[in-house]
Amino acid sequence: MQLIETQDALSERPEADPDDLIVAIEREVEQAACGQVAGLSVIRVGDAIVLRGRSRTYHASQLAHQAVLDLVGDSAQVVDLILVS
Repeated sequence: MQLIETQDALSERPEADPDDLIVAIEREVEQAACGQVAGLSVIRVGDAIVLRGRSRTYHASQLAHQAVLDLVGDSAQVVDLILVS
């Protein structure tokens, strides 16, 4: 429910600052992955959202990726560069 509310809040503002989207994505990823992605960095390159960071499990990386997809839907490509080690 919170993901939908965040997406609705961003889409209601016609002049939404791109930085607002990045902050919302970072917040959702941190919450969804329970802080398991260290050094999280989210950048926007054109229509793509790029995730970078480190995780001990593929599951945490997948949770982060899904959190972004839930937030932006089909409006952006998600590039997951989270290093699992």
